[in-house]
Amino acid sequence: MTEFIRDVFNQSPDTAAVLINIANSFDKLWID
Repeated sequence: MTEFIRDVFNQSPDTAAVLINIANSFDKLWID
């Protein structure tokens, strides 16, 4: 998973930032 994010980040930092925000949102949903 981290390799995928790293590849996306290298290609498009904006896209990677969005993916990270989505992942963080899911983490918060699962914790709640």
